[in-house]
Amino acid sequence: MRMLDYQLTDMSAEGKAALPKILDEMGYTGRYVISDFGISINSNATVLSRAVKKAEEIAHKESGRLVCIRQTTYSKVWIPESEAATQRDAYLKAIDMVSNGWKVDDDPEISVKEPFDNGWIDSYYFEDRDGNRQE
Repeated sequence: MRMLDYQLTDMSAEGKAALPKILDEMGYTGRYVISDFGISINSNATVLSRAVKKAEEIAHKESGRLVCIRQTTYSKVWIPESEAATQRDAYLKAIDMVSNGWKVDDDPEISVKEPFDNGWIDSYYFEDRDGNRQE
């Protein structure tokens, strides 16, 4: 039996708990193994997507979709050697600055994905050439 592996770390605990019942109702009894972090299933991503959606709807008690969001920001900061003798010290100093509220970027890159998917979709995918959101 060919099993495909997917991560489930982005699912809610309640959704993950409801997933086995949903898969069993869909006829997948004995065709999957759920671990702490993922699932091995004798099926494809389309089927798993439907099952995850149904499980999360049970968890949230209404219809909807679970969307994972990631923001990536970029910036630069000069760290004098008087404050950090090594490159590692400079990294740690920069991390401390950001952790303490130093502003990194006003225009972060945003990407989204489904909870079991590893492929992030950049927000510009949903925009036309002028940067307007496509509906």
